[in-house]
Amino acid sequence: AGFDPRKTETLTDRVLQPREYWQDGDRSALSYEVTESGMTLAVVADHEVETANTYESRHLVEPDIAKNVFRVDARAGVPTTITKF
Repeated sequence: AGFDPRKTETLTDRVLQPREYWQDGDRSALSYEVTESGMTLAVVADHEVETANTYESRHLVEPDIAKNVFRVDARAGVPTTITKF
């Protein structure tokens, strides 16, 4: 029944402007600049694969997406752990 700062009217422009993006092995990074304030923010994600199974990884990083796909040739009884941090 009062002002709620989480709610807004329709936005007419992008709030976050993509600035930098890169991939280094299994590490992905995206950075942005806030349109109104000029402040910057970034997110970086590492991926660690632990398994005795064979696997392959594919990566895609663009201004608004960082995708890491791991295809594991899984065998019964051989664990696979993928940690994202």
